[in-house]
Amino acid sequence: MPKRKSISNPVVKMDSLKWVVFSMLGLILLVSPYNRALFNGEQVPFEMPVYYAILASLFLLFLMLFYFYRHGRLIHVRDLFGLAIWLVPLSYFLSTFQAASPYYAKLAFFISLVYVTMFLIGIYCTDGKRLRALHFLFMLSGYTLVIYGFLNWFGHAEYKDAVLSNRLSNVFQYPNSYAAYLLGLLFMNSCFTVTLKNPVLRMSNSLMLVPITLSLLLTLSRGALVVIPIILVVSLIVLSVGKQLHLIMNVGFGFLLSVLIYDRVRQIGINDHSNWQQSLEGWLYLIVSSVILAILTFVCYLIEIWWRKRFEKKNRELNRWKIFVIPSVIIVLFALLIGVILQDNSKLVQWLPPNIAARIQTLGSEDLSVVQRIVFVRDSMEIVKDYPLFGAGGGGWASLYEQYQSVPYTSRQVHNYYLQHL
Repeated sequence: MPKRKSISNPVVKMDSLKWVVFSMLGLILLVSPYNRALFNGEQVPFEMPVYYAILASLFLLFLMLFYFYRHGRLIHVRDLFGLAIWLVPLSYFLSTFQAASPYYAKLAFFISLVYVTMFLIGIYCTDGKRLRALHFLFMLSGYTLVIYGFLNWFGHAEYKDAVLSNRLSNVFQYPNSYAAYLLGLLFMNSCFTVTLKNPVLRMSNSLMLVPITLSLLLTLSRGALVVIPIILVVSLIVLSVGKQLHLIMNVGFGFLLSVLIYDRVRQIGINDHSNWQQSLEGWLYLIVSSVILAILTFVCYLIEIWWRKRFEKKNRELNRWKIFVIPSVIIVLFALLIGVILQDNSKLVQWLPPNIAARIQTLGSEDLSVVQRIVFVRDSMEIVKDYPLFGAGGGGWASLYEQYQSVPYTSRQVHNYYLQHL
């Protein structure tokens, strides 16, 4: 009797390929942040970790292209996005022909391929269980980074420039970059907290909210504080009214507790770290505040249930429009708040810790940092005028800014991603 040939299932093979890609992505998410957060500083010390990441990503890109070869069909909207994302590396590739720095232009092109790889993995390999696993990996990577930041703040670790000029910058080595990362992590944490069905999981997840908000305050990033209401509004419009209230209360309590312990935790961080008792005190402040917030999260959960039973189930048709009420109110309140803060000697700002109040009051003023950013924008636009079609390539600003600067300064970054890309 002839033996049956084993029939391999192509669907199973493709599913296994997705898990291989996903596992490597998880490894990159957990390991790469500690290699200078893969920042392209356009200087030799930053290059080696970037090259390792490029090699790993190119291997993943090869696997993704193999997947498209076997199953590539333009049948979904996501497939159009999968094609459109290639315009990013194309723009970098075209700029290499007239680049101010051919070496860094090519490096920027390869980095853009990393962006493409991560985007393609995001839209093709994160369905079902993998999507939930990706959420978990993002949160795990973020939470370990936040804890590592406090290890540096309290003197238990010594990562280069993790604390820069008494501002927390962690592995990003620049406070504003760390603040931008924390903004994303803050609202991922908040949205997960209000959407998890199990109240125990909600409380567990909320334990990290105070460390995140406190880290955000310790960066002293004015830009992050301004952007928070905008991201809050975007997050709220995808939630029901009950969950909106829960999220606002959660974030509000997180910042309130962080402000209450801010002065003492900051003082511990900038003091001599040889006193282990002070470091222990800092951790106690952090842990106790986190536990208090977890309890408050459970209270918010009970309020959300009461609201849902009392109001939302009765008038489902009206609820479609109610979700825009709270975000609209936040926009109005934020506009009024900015107006009050920008007034001299605003009593509202005086309730904040002194150094945070001082940072906020310099918004819109002739502060040196603000003036410098305006100068960077003007000078970068002069470069764009001379390279209007394809740009000056990656590293263009670092190579050319001294020729175009209107006043003397030193900055290898334009501090504006859009202008840097132009």
